[in-house]
Amino acid sequence: MRGLSYFMFVLGISYLVLVGMEYNKVIQSQNWNQVNATVEKSINGVPLTKFEPNKFNDMTAFVNWTYIRYHYVIGAAHYDAEQELGPHLSVFDSMIGSIKKRLPSNSTIEIRYNPRDPKDSRVGFEVLRPMETYGGTALVFIFIGAVLFYMSKVHEATLTDDQELNQPLEYFEKKRRKL
Repeated sequence: MRGLSYFMFVLGISYLVLVGMEYNKVIQSQNWNQVNATVEKSINGVPLTKFEPNKFNDMTAFVNWTYIRYHYVIGAAHYDAEQELGPHLSVFDSMIGSIKKRLPSNSTIEIRYNPRDPKDSRVGFEVLRPMETYGGTALVFIFIGAVLFYMSKVHEATLTDDQELNQPLEYFEKKRRKL
């Protein structure tokens, strides 16, 4: 059980690193120009099927990915873009609503685009995964790891040698004097 708790700790830290990488992308784009974009399609699914119609995308999996496809216009130029964020826990989708419901087709969102390369754009971090902004998935895994570690310590403490408890009182007096 202790090995599983270590695995959960490593998984939680890995998720924190993923959140940090995503946050770093948003920080890099904070000085870019803002423009409104129109959502073509948004979905929570698995990487194999992405935007294709498939029963896997409609299933509630334990972990899924968020995909959004959008287009925006800058002057006379029209740009299409797609952004992927994931993986994250489906529990958070059930709490805040799936991306398909939060960002339906033809809805408008604010994005930032690189003025030097307008094809490069970013959707705001809070738009796609508000719970992940605070490292929700990472904290869940770290909490599970801590609980498992505590349970393994309790289990280890119950495996003591009961023979010592059956000793006469003189045994404990000698032991106390040695200390």
